[in-house]
Amino acid sequence: MGLGTLTAACESSKCQQQIADPIPPPGAPPSLDEPKFDAAQGDSMIFRENVDRYTTPIEVGAWRGCYLRPFYPDQSPGGYFVIAPGRGDTGKAVRLVYLTGAQRLLWKTNPEDNHNWYTPADAPIVVQYWFRISKNGGPGGSPGYGSTAVGMKWIEFWRVGMGDRTQFGPTRGDPTTGPLWSVHSGGSDSIMGYQPVGPYWNQLNDNQWHRATYLLQPASAAGRTDGVARMWVDGTKIVDISAAAAGVTPPGGTKVWSTIGEVVRLDTYQTGTINLGEYMNGRLGDGVSDLPMSLDFDDFKWWRLRTRVR
Repeated sequence: MGLGTLTAACESSKCQQQIADPIPPPGAPPSLDEPKFDAAQGDSMIFRENVDRYTTPIEVGAWRGCYLRPFYPDQSPGGYFVIAPGRGDTGKAVRLVYLTGAQRLLWKTNPEDNHNWYTPADAPIVVQYWFRISKNGGPGGSPGYGSTAVGMKWIEFWRVGMGDRTQFGPTRGDPTTGPLWSVHSGGSDSIMGYQPVGPYWNQLNDNQWHRATYLLQPASAAGRTDGVARMWVDGTKIVDISAAAAGVTPPGGTKVWSTIGEVVRLDTYQTGTINLGEYMNGRLGDGVSDLPMSLDFDDFKWWRLRTRVR
Protein backbone atom coordinates (compact mmCIF):
# COMPACT_ATOMS: atom_id res chain seq x y z
CA MET A 1 0.00 0.00 0.00
CA GLY A 2 1.48 3.31 -1.02
CA LEU A 3 1.23 6.37 1.16
CA GLY A 4 -1.72 8.47 0.10
CA THR A 5 -3.84 5.35 -0.46
CA LEU A 6 -7.21 5.60 1.25
CA THR A 7 -7.93 2.40 3.14
CA ALA A 8 -10.70 0.75 5.17
CA ALA A 9 -13.51 3.34 5.36
CA CYS A 10 -12.20 5.05 2.23
CA GLU A 11 -11.69 2.11 -0.09
CA SER A 12 -14.91 2.81 -1.98
CA SER A 13 -15.81 6.05 -3.72
CA LYS A 14 -18.69 6.44 -1.25
CA CYS A 15 -16.35 5.98 1.74
CA GLN A 16 -18.55 3.31 3.28
CA GLN A 17 -17.45 1.26 6.28
CA GLN A 18 -16.63 -2.38 5.45
CA ILE A 19 -14.97 -3.50 8.70
CA ALA A 20 -16.22 -6.35 10.87
CA ASP A 21 -16.25 -5.27 14.50
CA PRO A 22 -15.08 -7.78 17.11
CA ILE A 23 -16.57 -7.55 20.60
CA PRO A 24 -13.94 -6.19 23.02
CA PRO A 25 -12.96 -8.75 25.67
CA PRO A 26 -13.37 -7.77 29.34
CA GLY A 27 -10.35 -6.36 31.12
CA ALA A 28 -8.63 -4.91 28.05
CA PRO A 29 -5.10 -3.77 29.00
CA PRO A 30 -4.35 -0.08 29.48
CA SER A 31 -2.81 1.76 26.54
CA LEU A 32 -0.09 3.88 28.12
CA ASP A 33 2.55 3.78 25.39
CA GLU A 34 2.21 5.63 22.10
CA PRO A 35 -0.04 3.52 19.86
CA LYS A 36 1.42 2.12 16.67
CA PHE A 37 -0.82 0.81 13.91
CA ASP A 38 -0.80 -3.00 13.92
CA ALA A 39 -3.20 -4.80 11.60
CA ALA A 40 -2.08 -8.15 13.02
CA GLN A 41 -3.50 -7.08 16.39
CA GLY A 42 -6.82 -6.12 14.84
CA ASP A 43 -6.26 -2.38 14.25
CA SER A 44 -8.29 -1.03 11.32
CA MET A 45 -7.03 1.88 9.22
CA ILE A 46 -9.82 4.41 8.70
CA PHE A 47 -8.01 7.00 6.59
CA ARG A 48 -4.45 7.90 5.67
CA GLU A 49 -3.05 10.67 3.50
CA ASN A 50 0.47 11.90 2.83
CA VAL A 51 -0.71 14.78 0.54
CA ASP A 52 1.89 13.97 -2.13
CA ARG A 53 -0.88 14.00 -4.77
CA TYR A 54 -1.97 17.51 -3.76
CA THR A 55 -1.40 20.47 -6.11
CA THR A 56 -3.01 23.73 -4.97
CA PRO A 57 -5.39 24.15 -1.99
CA ILE A 58 -8.29 25.25 -4.21
CA GLU A 59 -7.88 22.22 -6.51
CA VAL A 60 -7.92 19.93 -3.47
CA GLY A 61 -11.31 21.35 -2.48
CA ALA A 62 -12.79 20.18 -5.79
CA TRP A 63 -11.99 16.50 -5.16
CA ARG A 64 -14.50 13.74 -4.38
CA GLY A 65 -14.15 10.89 -1.92
CA CYS A 66 -12.03 10.97 1.26
CA TYR A 67 -9.22 13.48 1.69
CA LEU A 68 -7.96 16.40 3.77
CA ARG A 69 -9.45 19.63 2.49
CA PRO A 70 -8.79 23.28 3.31
CA PHE A 71 -11.53 25.42 4.85
CA TYR A 72 -12.53 28.00 2.18
CA PRO A 73 -9.01 28.56 0.76
CA ASP A 74 -10.32 31.03 -1.82
CA GLN A 75 -11.24 33.40 1.03
CA SER A 76 -7.74 33.25 2.54
CA PRO A 77 -5.30 32.82 -0.37
CA GLY A 78 -2.37 33.86 1.82
CA GLY A 79 -3.23 31.27 4.47
CA TYR A 80 -3.17 27.92 2.64
CA PHE A 81 -0.31 26.30 0.76
CA VAL A 82 0.84 22.95 -0.63
CA ILE A 83 4.61 22.92 -0.13
CA ALA A 84 7.54 20.80 -1.27
CA PRO A 85 9.47 19.12 0.07
CA GLY A 86 7.52 17.64 2.94
CA ARG A 87 8.80 15.69 5.90
CA GLY A 88 12.09 13.94 5.24
CA ASP A 89 12.87 16.32 2.37
CA THR A 90 10.62 14.32 0.04
CA GLY A 91 7.07 14.54 -1.24
CA LYS A 92 4.79 17.37 -0.15
CA ALA A 93 3.12 18.82 2.93
CA VAL A 94 0.28 21.25 3.59
CA ARG A 95 0.74 24.60 5.33
CA LEU A 96 -1.27 27.20 7.23
CA VAL A 97 0.10 30.74 7.60
CA TYR A 98 -1.40 32.90 10.36
CA LEU A 99 -0.83 36.63 10.02
CA THR A 100 -3.36 38.07 12.50
CA GLY A 101 -4.71 35.10 14.47
CA ALA A 102 -8.25 36.09 13.64
CA GLN A 103 -8.32 33.99 10.45
CA ARG A 104 -10.14 30.67 10.70
CA LEU A 105 -7.63 28.50 8.85
CA LEU A 106 -7.71 24.70 9.06
CA TRP A 107 -7.30 21.48 7.12
CA LYS A 108 -10.07 18.97 7.79
CA THR A 109 -11.19 15.45 6.91
CA ASN A 110 -13.74 15.20 4.14
CA PRO A 111 -16.55 14.06 3.98
CA GLU A 112 -17.81 15.60 7.21
CA ASP A 113 -21.00 16.40 9.13
CA ASN A 114 -23.05 13.19 9.31
CA HIS A 115 -20.51 10.82 7.75
CA ASN A 116 -19.95 7.56 9.64
CA TRP A 117 -16.25 6.73 9.26
CA TYR A 118 -16.20 3.65 11.53
CA THR A 119 -18.19 1.44 13.89
CA PRO A 120 -18.97 0.93 16.71
CA ALA A 121 -19.52 4.55 17.76
CA ASP A 122 -17.68 4.12 21.09
CA ALA A 123 -14.56 2.52 19.54
CA PRO A 124 -11.19 3.96 20.58
CA ILE A 125 -9.54 5.83 17.72
CA VAL A 126 -5.98 7.01 17.12
CA VAL A 127 -4.88 9.95 14.98
CA GLN A 128 -1.21 10.43 14.14
CA TYR A 129 0.56 12.91 11.89
CA TRP A 130 3.73 15.01 11.65
CA PHE A 131 3.75 18.76 12.25
CA ARG A 132 6.20 21.66 12.05
CA ILE A 133 5.81 25.04 13.78
CA SER A 134 7.80 28.10 12.76
CA LYS A 135 7.73 31.87 12.84
CA ASN A 136 9.10 33.44 9.68
CA GLY A 137 10.96 30.23 8.95
CA GLY A 138 12.60 30.00 12.38
CA PRO A 139 11.81 29.54 16.06
CA GLY A 140 9.31 31.77 17.81
CA GLY A 141 5.58 32.19 18.25
CA SER A 142 3.63 31.20 21.35
CA PRO A 143 -0.12 31.52 20.92
CA GLY A 144 -1.96 32.14 24.13
CA TYR A 145 0.48 31.71 27.00
CA GLY A 146 -0.88 33.36 30.11
CA SER A 147 -4.48 33.42 28.82
CA THR A 148 -7.15 30.75 28.42
CA ALA A 149 -9.05 33.05 26.03
CA VAL A 150 -6.35 32.84 23.36
CA GLY A 151 -4.51 29.84 21.98
CA MET A 152 -5.00 27.15 19.35
CA LYS A 153 -7.73 24.61 18.91
CA TRP A 154 -4.96 22.63 17.13
CA ILE A 155 -6.85 19.34 16.61
CA GLU A 156 -10.63 19.06 16.94
CA PHE A 157 -12.57 15.78 17.04
CA TRP A 158 -16.07 16.87 16.02
CA ARG A 159 -19.08 14.76 16.87
CA VAL A 160 -21.05 13.25 14.00
CA GLY A 161 -23.46 16.05 13.13
CA MET A 162 -20.98 18.78 14.20
CA GLY A 163 -22.84 19.56 17.46
CA ASP A 164 -19.68 19.83 19.60
CA ARG A 165 -16.10 18.61 19.69
CA THR A 166 -13.22 17.42 21.83
CA GLN A 167 -10.00 19.32 21.12
CA PHE A 168 -6.36 19.08 22.15
CA GLY A 169 -4.81 22.53 22.08
CA PRO A 170 -2.22 24.81 23.69
CA THR A 171 -3.24 27.71 25.96
CA ARG A 172 -2.33 29.29 29.33
CA GLY A 173 1.23 28.32 30.39
CA ASP A 174 4.05 30.81 30.99
CA PRO A 175 6.92 32.48 29.10
CA THR A 176 9.25 29.52 29.72
CA THR A 177 7.02 26.67 28.59
CA GLY A 178 4.84 28.68 26.27
CA PRO A 179 1.21 27.53 26.27
CA LEU A 180 0.46 24.12 27.79
CA TRP A 181 -1.30 21.32 25.91
CA SER A 182 -4.76 20.64 27.33
CA VAL A 183 -8.14 19.10 26.46
CA HIS A 184 -11.53 20.70 25.94
CA SER A 185 -14.16 17.95 25.91
CA GLY A 186 -17.41 18.07 23.98
CA GLY A 187 -20.36 18.77 26.23
CA SER A 188 -18.17 20.55 28.81
CA ASP A 189 -17.05 24.13 29.30
CA SER A 190 -13.85 23.01 31.04
CA ILE A 191 -10.30 23.15 29.72
CA MET A 192 -8.51 20.38 31.60
CA GLY A 193 -5.57 18.01 31.82
CA TYR A 194 -2.89 20.68 31.34
CA GLN A 195 0.31 18.82 30.58
CA PRO A 196 2.62 18.12 33.52
CA VAL A 197 5.72 17.21 31.46
CA GLY A 198 7.53 18.36 28.30
CA PRO A 199 8.17 18.71 25.49
CA TYR A 200 6.31 22.00 25.77
CA TRP A 201 5.17 24.32 22.99
CA ASN A 202 8.29 26.51 23.16
CA GLN A 203 10.50 23.42 22.75
CA LEU A 204 8.48 22.19 19.75
CA ASN A 205 8.34 25.57 18.06
CA ASP A 206 11.70 25.03 16.37
CA ASN A 207 11.00 24.71 12.63
CA GLN A 208 11.59 20.94 12.87
CA TRP A 209 9.22 18.05 12.18
CA HIS A 210 7.57 16.36 15.19
CA ARG A 211 5.15 13.45 15.47
CA ALA A 212 1.82 13.94 17.25
CA THR A 213 -0.36 11.01 18.32
CA TYR A 214 -3.80 11.16 19.96
CA LEU A 215 -5.92 8.39 21.47
CA LEU A 216 -9.58 9.25 22.04
CA GLN A 217 -12.12 6.85 23.50
CA PRO A 218 -15.67 8.04 24.22
CA ALA A 219 -17.11 7.34 27.65
CA SER A 220 -19.74 4.57 27.53
CA ALA A 221 -22.26 6.93 29.14
CA ALA A 222 -22.31 10.43 30.58
CA GLY A 223 -20.55 10.58 33.94
CA ARG A 224 -18.75 7.25 33.62
CA THR A 225 -14.98 7.00 34.04
CA ASP A 226 -14.11 4.75 31.08
CA GLY A 227 -13.41 7.56 28.61
CA VAL A 228 -9.80 8.23 27.60
CA ALA A 229 -8.01 11.24 26.06
CA ARG A 230 -4.22 10.95 25.57
CA MET A 231 -1.60 12.79 23.56
CA TRP A 232 2.01 11.97 22.69
CA VAL A 233 4.70 14.03 20.96
CA ASP A 234 7.68 12.18 19.46
CA GLY A 235 6.70 9.14 21.54
CA THR A 236 6.51 10.99 24.89
CA LYS A 237 3.12 11.08 26.58
CA ILE A 238 2.25 14.66 27.54
CA VAL A 239 -1.53 14.51 28.23
CA ASP A 240 -3.52 11.70 29.87
CA ILE A 241 -7.11 12.05 31.05
CA SER A 242 -8.19 8.59 32.14
CA ALA A 243 -9.10 6.63 35.25
CA ALA A 244 -5.70 4.90 35.02
CA ALA A 245 -3.88 8.25 35.22
CA ALA A 246 -6.18 10.10 37.65
CA GLY A 247 -4.26 11.32 40.69
CA VAL A 248 -0.93 10.07 39.31
CA THR A 249 2.01 12.50 39.06
CA PRO A 250 4.48 11.38 36.35
CA PRO A 251 8.23 11.35 37.06
CA GLY A 252 9.50 14.91 36.78
CA GLY A 253 5.95 16.20 36.43
CA THR A 254 4.55 19.42 37.83
CA LYS A 255 1.07 18.02 38.64
CA VAL A 256 -1.10 14.92 38.29
CA TRP A 257 -2.04 13.82 34.80
CA SER A 258 -5.72 14.37 35.54
CA THR A 259 -8.39 14.05 38.20
CA ILE A 260 -11.46 11.79 38.32
CA GLY A 261 -13.52 14.96 38.08
CA GLU A 262 -11.93 15.60 34.70
CA VAL A 263 -12.35 12.00 33.53
CA VAL A 264 -16.12 12.09 34.07
CA ARG A 265 -16.34 15.14 31.78
CA LEU A 266 -15.01 13.29 28.72
CA ASP A 267 -17.40 13.13 25.77
CA THR A 268 -19.61 10.18 24.85
CA TYR A 269 -19.94 10.82 21.11
CA GLN A 270 -18.47 9.33 17.93
CA THR A 271 -16.04 11.40 15.86
CA GLY A 272 -17.25 12.41 12.41
CA THR A 273 -14.84 15.20 11.40
CA ILE A 274 -11.25 16.07 12.37
CA ASN A 275 -9.89 19.63 12.04
CA LEU A 276 -6.21 20.56 12.13
CA GLY A 277 -4.69 23.88 13.10
CA GLU A 278 -7.42 26.35 13.99
CA TYR A 279 -6.28 29.48 15.85
CA MET A 280 -8.42 30.91 18.66
CA ASN A 281 -9.15 34.61 19.13
CA GLY A 282 -5.64 36.00 18.62
CA ARG A 283 -4.71 39.38 17.15
CA LEU A 284 -1.37 40.73 16.02
CA GLY A 285 0.14 42.77 18.86
CA ASP A 286 -2.14 41.43 21.58
CA GLY A 287 0.83 40.37 23.73
CA VAL A 288 0.16 36.65 23.64
CA SER A 289 -0.17 35.65 19.97
CA ASP A 290 3.35 36.39 18.67
CA LEU A 291 2.49 36.21 14.98
CA PRO A 292 2.98 35.61 12.06
CA MET A 293 3.37 31.84 12.33
CA SER A 294 3.21 28.86 9.98
CA LEU A 295 2.02 25.31 10.70
CA ASP A 296 2.90 22.39 8.41
CA PHE A 297 1.24 18.94 8.40
CA ASP A 298 2.21 15.68 6.71
CA ASP A 299 1.61 11.90 6.79
CA PHE A 300 -1.85 11.84 8.41
CA LYS A 301 -3.21 8.51 9.74
CA TRP A 302 -6.49 7.74 11.50
CA TRP A 303 -7.19 4.23 12.73
CA ARG A 304 -9.48 2.29 15.05
CA LEU A 305 -8.16 0.04 17.82
CA ARG A 306 -9.57 -3.45 18.09
CA THR A 307 -10.59 -3.14 21.73
CA ARG A 308 -11.43 -0.42 24.19
CA VAL A 309 -8.60 0.60 26.51
CA ARG A 310 -8.34 1.86 30.08
